[in-house]
Order: sequence, then structure tokens, then C-alpha cells
Amino acid sequence: MDQMQEIKNLVGNSVLRVAADSQLEQIQFEDFAEKNLTECEFLCFYFGAHWAPPSRIFTTFLDEQFYQVVNKDKRVAEVIFVTEDREQEHFKRNFLKMPWFAVPFEDDS
Repeated sequence: MDQMQEIKNLVGNSVLRVAADSQLEQIQFEDFAEKNLTECEFLCFYFGAHWAPPSRIFTTFLDEQFYQVVNKDKRVAEVIFVTEDREQEHFKRNFLKMPWFAVPFEDDS
């Protein structure tokens, strides 16, 4: 099994990102991988939830102290958020603040 198939097995058939109009946009895994993972050296999974204050604090830290820094000149690392939220609205409220991708809330993968 190749590396992209292994990643797809983990995240499912699609990922989400926040579109320019602040709506959630679903992207097929193959399109996501082609545009975002071919040049990447690291793929990071971030498990968190809106109901957990340490997670909300860490989101800001992860963005400002890691994501923006390591990707300053070129995309070196990509992050995929995996929610532990129990309600889709909480997931959405939390994810709208993130510059990376997410496993869709309804995806049980």
C-alpha cells in the first residue's frame, strides 16, 4: 500500500477547509493530496475539541508558533484537525478559526 492510500485510510474520502466566505468546503482526498501533500515533508494530526479550554489555547499556539513559522517560505508541514466535539456546531465554531484542514465531523473514520 502506498503512502497516500495509508493517509486516505486514516482521514477518509474527503477533508474540509474554511473557504474565503467562511463556509466549510469539502475537498475530495485525491485533490487535497495532489495540491497539499506532494511537496510536504510532514503531516500532523491535531486532536482537539471546542469544549476543552487547553485545546482552544493550543490552537492559537499551534498556528502562530508552528504552522506559520515552518511554512513561512514554503509548505513544509500540513495539519489535519480531528475533532473530539460532540456537536457539529461546536466543531464548526472551533474549526472556523483554523488555517488547516479537518476530517469532516460526520466522518467516522
